[in-house]
Amino acid sequence: MAECGLNGPRCIFEGVAGFFQLYGDGGQPTREDFLRERSAFEIERFSYKRYPGCGPCHNVQIAAERLRRTHGLQPGDIADVRLFGCGPGGLVGHPFELGPNPQASAQFSAAWAAAYALLRGPAVLGAYTDAAVAGDAEVIGLARRITYITTPEGLPPQLELPEDYYPTANRYDGVIVTRRDGRECLEIQSPCQTFAPGPEPDVLLAKFEDCLGFGASLPPAQAQVLADDILGLERHPDFHAFLDTFIRQSTLSRSPAATA
Repeated sequence: MAECGLNGPRCIFEGVAGFFQLYGDGGQPTREDFLRERSAFEIERFSYKRYPGCGPCHNVQIAAERLRRTHGLQPGDIADVRLFGCGPGGLVGHPFELGPNPQASAQFSAAWAAAYALLRGPAVLGAYTDAAVAGDAEVIGLARRITYITTPEGLPPQLELPEDYYPTANRYDGVIVTRRDGRECLEIQSPCQTFAPGPEPDVLLAKFEDCLGFGASLPPAQAQVLADDILGLERHPDFHAFLDTFIRQSTLSRSPAATA
């Protein structure tokens, strides 16, 4: 692509808002840092966001979904919900309040994330619109009742991680639901499970279809065709032809409302 003249920001690494400043200590790596032998390429450690909300919410969302599914939990069963690992405090571990920007209120609230997962299941793009967040009184009501506690004792041993994982990845976030009959249900999830490299293909495809359906009104069958093309990118003899087909398929499939 570079040989074809595709360019980009000149200061993406060294700039005031560049990669080194935002994701490092501001200093530039040396030549030796770049040439040092490593066991894997960094791109192999990339992960993807399962939900449209803030990443620190995802662990309790997964735990809440699993709890809802494995325990057959119904909305009327829930008496009390407590979260641990993701709060109190921090970026997402605060009591839920519906602010002037409902989408942001939901995206940065572990309580809202857990409440939605317990009542509705997996959160998709449409769940985070201002109208959807503000209009779901049941999710708002449960989110406001959710509290944060310290991590309980007796959890499974922490997971063994590669040396280069970030230090707190082996902790657990979790959800405890007290049912109206007094029984407690507990589910936990570790960040290193949620953001492990190598996404689950079915989950990744589901998110791909949701994104295209929400943003371009693309039906699942056509999204699958595009997904197959992307996953088989190395088999395309002409990258320009691939881009032309991809853009044409995406553009023609948009509804008037989505295009507008």
